[in-house]
Amino acid sequence: MRPSVASAAVLAAFGALAMLCHGPSAVAAAAAVAGPAVVEAPPPSPPGPARAAAPRAPRTAAPQPPESFAEKVLVREIETVVELPESLRESRRKALGPQDFQVIEDGRFRQVVKASPIGAGEAGPWQLLIYVDRVLADADTVFFTANSLAQRAAQLTGLGTVALVIADPAPRVLLAETREPKMLEQALLDIAAQAERQRDANRQPQATTGQGQAKGPAAAPARAAAPAPGQHVPAAPAPTAVRHQEDQLVSLLAGRQGGGPRALVLVANGFDTSTSGDGANSATAAVAEEPARTLAAYGWITFAAPMRRQELGTPHREMTDIERMRQANSGREAPGSSVPPEILPQAAPKSRLQYDGVISLFVEPTSASLTAMASATGGTVIGYPNQLAAALTGLAKRWRLYYLAPDPADGKPRTVEVRLSPEGTVLRAPVWRRSSTPDEVAAARLREVLAGGAEHGTLPLTAAAAGLATAHPTVRVAVGAFSIPDSMTAGPFRVTLAFAGGSGPAPAVQHRLLSGEKFGDKGWTETLPVEVPPGARKLGVAVEDLTHQVWGATQIDLTPPAATH
Repeated sequence: MRPSVASAAVLAAFGALAMLCHGPSAVAAAAAVAGPAVVEAPPPSPPGPARAAAPRAPRTAAPQPPESFAEKVLVREIETVVELPESLRESRRKALGPQDFQVIEDGRFRQVVKASPIGAGEAGPWQLLIYVDRVLADADTVFFTANSLAQRAAQLTGLGTVALVIADPAPRVLLAETREPKMLEQALLDIAAQAERQRDANRQPQATTGQGQAKGPAAAPARAAAPAPGQHVPAAPAPTAVRHQEDQLVSLLAGRQGGGPRALVLVANGFDTSTSGDGANSATAAVAEEPARTLAAYGWITFAAPMRRQELGTPHREMTDIERMRQANSGREAPGSSVPPEILPQAAPKSRLQYDGVISLFVEPTSASLTAMASATGGTVIGYPNQLAAALTGLAKRWRLYYLAPDPADGKPRTVEVRLSPEGTVLRAPVWRRSSTPDEVAAARLREVLAGGAEHGTLPLTAAAAGLATAHPTVRVAVGAFSIPDSMTAGPFRVTLAFAGGSGPAPAVQHRLLSGEKFGDKGWTETLPVEVPPGARKLGVAVEDLTHQVWGATQIDLTPPAATH
């Protein structure tokens, strides 16, 4: 979900009001967040009452009346992408306008000012990223998924530009943004071939001296059939490894420039998050909660693809009560009857989801981590090629909405729910949107710095710890002068601290917000009290100007110098 600059024409949707809009040079912001407009406006008229919607996570509070903008406030035009119901009539679909959508952000109605199909007047507007994680995906998953994606290279590039990244373990770009299907197909086939060699090597029979078993190179490798999604249960990686891989993914996506609709194809295995432990350092938080919220906030519609087999499986059909009664009282099941058993007609599934294999993929515990990321972003989990084709076709049919909302740059995510009016149907869409850079991204970047990562941002930053042996240790943070691309005032600044080497498996992260006239682009210094956990060896410090999304990071060695004799 990406904000864009609110034009004077759009802001006029508030009604007859006086407004002050900054010029283009004054509102240009870093990364994907656009500049604000200052508005003095009466409260907009609330949308009509919405009917009760089906439960969905995260649940928003009961919608409140629209906020009154009686004073000057920061207003942004926010973009989000929604999927309309398949059952919606074509005539209704063509007649949709802004008045037919309701956006509820943090429990309050927001005014929708524009709504249109994504493909209207544009040729392939999507930005797609295929991300192959060789740490979280085994060779079978990579082999089947890369082959299936290669077969859909033309469909992928028809949607927009496609980039290909592989993480093994560090992410590297194999193919920059392209619209050439042959280039994409060949790159994916190369990945599949590499994965096939790896899985064949893993299945080589071990040389033994047992009776009836071959020894040495004379033993011919037998290629085992790939199991179905419900049959293959990969071992869950260590929570620290999961956290590291997800931090790399989050940092990469947060740094990608450009707006417009985005989709991520994540090639990785899932695992049961219920067995991962508790707390902020557990695999549940690393794989399900924080990445899901961040991907949704940046608008990345996520297709998690642990693909395994080539068939959808048996069509799934639920019998009605009447059909069960007819079957129970007819044919050989009826006492004293010589009538052959009645065979009820089997209706074809109405969608690609109504197959036993697909249903099992969604409900099996090992899909929990992937389902969390997909559902929060308006995406899905894909285990079969036919699912992939349907998902890509659905992207071309999605709609793009713009709505107005007050937007302080505090880095906190906002819950979002989009409904179709007057039905009240909740539409599939990212359920979070961001304000500046989310806290989770700052934490991921800082953990990467502490792990030896090369990226330290561009904000000039130094830090020093003092009083470590006392009861009141502090850290002195100094930000040098830096240039900003517009006339917007720098700040507020978020300071992120993380200690490494303590008792926990991952650094404990904390955030502090600094604002005021002192904290600007001319440079500033601040001393902060800290509480050093036992055993901590390093302190990571990151600072970000949340208005311009310019950040820098450094680390401090907390190990006392060795005594000299």
